[in-house]
Amino acid sequence: MSKKSLLSISTSSKNILWNYSGTFISLSVNIFLLPIILVKLKSFEIGLWYVFSNLGMFIQLLDFGFSPTLSRNVTSAWSGSIELKQEGFYEYNHDSANYQLIYDLLKVTKKIYFIISIVALFLLLFPGSLYIYSLIFSNTSSEFYMYTWIFYSLSISANIYFTFWNSFLRGISDFKKLNIINIITKLLFLVLSSIGLFNNLGIFSIVLSQFISGLMHHLLANKAFYNKMTPNFKKTQVSKDNQKKILATIMPNTIKYGLVSFSGFLSQRGDIFLVSSFLGLEKTGSYGLTLQLISILGTLVQIPFSTLTPFFTRSYIKKEYDKILKLFSLTNFLMWSMGLIGIAIILFFGNQILSLLSTDTNLIENYFIIIIALTMLFEWNTTMFINLILASNSVPIVLNSIISGLFIFISSFILLNYSNMGLLSLFVGRLIIGFGFNNWYWPKYAFRMLNTTFKDFTRLYLITLKAKIRFFYFKFFGFLK
Repeated sequence: MSKKSLLSISTSSKNILWNYSGTFISLSVNIFLLPIILVKLKSFEIGLWYVFSNLGMFIQLLDFGFSPTLSRNVTSAWSGSIELKQEGFYEYNHDSANYQLIYDLLKVTKKIYFIISIVALFLLLFPGSLYIYSLIFSNTSSEFYMYTWIFYSLSISANIYFTFWNSFLRGISDFKKLNIINIITKLLFLVLSSIGLFNNLGIFSIVLSQFISGLMHHLLANKAFYNKMTPNFKKTQVSKDNQKKILATIMPNTIKYGLVSFSGFLSQRGDIFLVSSFLGLEKTGSYGLTLQLISILGTLVQIPFSTLTPFFTRSYIKKEYDKILKLFSLTNFLMWSMGLIGIAIILFFGNQILSLLSTDTNLIENYFIIIIALTMLFEWNTTMFINLILASNSVPIVLNSIISGLFIFISSFILLNYSNMGLLSLFVGRLIIGFGFNNWYWPKYAFRMLNTTFKDFTRLYLITLKAKIRFFYFKFFGFLK
């Protein structure tokens, strides 16, 4: 393999197509599995599963922002950076990757993730078990659900340890292999879960399938990464001094990312805990299902941006701000256009599709779907600008994220407890924080960082929009001719 191909951080349509393929299969698995879950599980169990899932996601915050920090630093080392830097990037070698730095990063990462997985297991088995028992103690199958929760705790702990390979494959921009692995493991998850559900194993079948597919993902990703390295990579000598330096360099930003992730979880996922505590597991099932569909849409619309993240990082290293702006304007346009179309589909056809499945779990009321969807659209837009800032290896959003997360969670708790607003209580704080500050401040910050203005970005945005309209116009009418 040539050095040029080895070190490329591609912006090609192939990488984006592979990301769409991987995400399409992942979403298809969820779409195929969801009707089976809705038919084979009771509303109580569906709500309980959403609580399981959210506790699992909450515990994964123990990663504490290490994954995005790691991906950026792997990209930096893969681009030939001489060493790592807390803020920004050092000069880089144009000719080859810094394999010693990549190897030392890998060793440090394995140690960190092992510690994280042990702490996660402890928290899930003790405080987590008490919370789950408080929700199910009156159910006749409470013993079965508790055993399921214990195995789920083991599964989450193991999968936390396995996840670091994703950061390394993203860092070297090997989206093809990463998505092939995702496709294989997601299909395995679908097959095993379906077999278990049809054999009336309930939630346990999903938990067991999650563990097996996670283990398979780990084995395949491990092999894919080492295949991209040089033949003697595993024989690289460990540099303990370099590992200590790496840890000291990446920990400040890791802690910052962790605080941001925790605050984001409070504001975007903490509501599941509040709904289950105040409104019951059946209402949690309906709200969780609606949120899942909109979250799936959110994953889809941000694929172009997430695919290009390694390119944005490399462009910051080379100070190619014009390229960043051009590609970002395109990904932002795609996010808004696909988001609006997807929301319309959920709004007009969501409950009709569910009624065909004869399930007793439906989406929440249409007016509330509109409120959630519009709130999420602006949050996705803000998140894209924030991630563009973070790609520069700078984390200026910590204090704001903590204040936002706490304000949203506390305001939701107070309104649910002391008002009759119901589910609407969950979004009052998000709307105040979003339109009062986040939705306009972080785009402005990004423009300033890239030496541009809102006016110039809008002009570039309109040029992008015009180009895409012309492209689809000629494609469509050319096809008719």
